[in-house]
Amino acid sequence: MGVEAGLELARTLGALPGNVWIYVIFGREFDRGLEMGQAVRGGVARLVERIENDVRAFVEALSCTS
Repeated sequence: MGVEAGLELARTLGALPGNVWIYVIFGREFDRGLEMGQAVRGGVARLVERIENDVRAFVEALSCTS
């Protein structure tokens, strides 16, 4: 199932939250047994940091509005 179909299904079921964040890491090779490449490992590390920052900012924004 693709992202668009998943979001549409969640909307149809009434389970789509008010905020949806989508993060993407692009890969180059997808053969079985391949280890994660250095570029992807670096991307994951940056993504984790980005998600932490985004969640922190989101929670802070929520606390300011209540």
